[in-house]
Amino acid sequence: MSSEADAIEIQRDGASIQLAPNAGGRLMTWRVGGEKIIHWPDPLDPAAWDNAAKICGGNPLLFPFLGRHFVDGEIGKWRDHDGVVHELATHGFTRNLPFSATRDADGRHGLRMTLVDSDATRGGYPFAFCFETAYRLVDGHTLEVELTTFNPGEVALPYYTGHHFYFDLPHGQRAQSSVELPRTERRGTSCPTARSASRRPARPRYTLDDSGIVDIFHCIASRDRRSRCGSICRD
Repeated sequence: MSSEADAIEIQRDGASIQLAPNAGGRLMTWRVGGEKIIHWPDPLDPAAWDNAAKICGGNPLLFPFLGRHFVDGEIGKWRDHDGVVHELATHGFTRNLPFSATRDADGRHGLRMTLVDSDATRGGYPFAFCFETAYRLVDGHTLEVELTTFNPGEVALPYYTGHHFYFDLPHGQRAQSSVELPRTERRGTSCPTARSASRRPARPRYTLDDSGIVDIFHCIASRDRRSRCGSICRD
């Protein structure tokens, strides 16, 4: 599928990132001043690229859904708005699919990668889509990540996408590290858009050793009363 030789490297002000468009648009590494921010297996068996979804490192992209899904207690299935049940792996299908790639206009500090629907996606997700992710080194300490989904079809597109950073953080330092969120709602369900999903206000900050954030959807409550959902999942 890919190899480290296929990776694209971007540098800026002492920071660097490596990306693998042909292996699910994977961010492989992010270093600041030579220090690892994101974990990447080293050495990595070249055969691991044959199933890039199983590589525990970098930042895998999760689309069209993130986390586990169940229908009547059976994992790996989801039900669309018409009641049709489809089979789909945990975290979706993007991690093993090739993305096209385009460098930023300046040609140096960012990369945009795109995945569109194909025969490889329509079996478990019979919808037209265009999913883009963009990485850009803003400066020597800041990495900007943008996920965008376009719906070229004529029916509503069910999705909630995400990513899965493997931060290079020792377990003993998790209590001293935190994640900050905008105003969100906690929804403890395998389908956060379901009407039955329980909702309660979330805190603006969580330490990374807080078990209360694992396998819980955090949905950003926007002013128009719609929600955008994300979660911290445990594989």
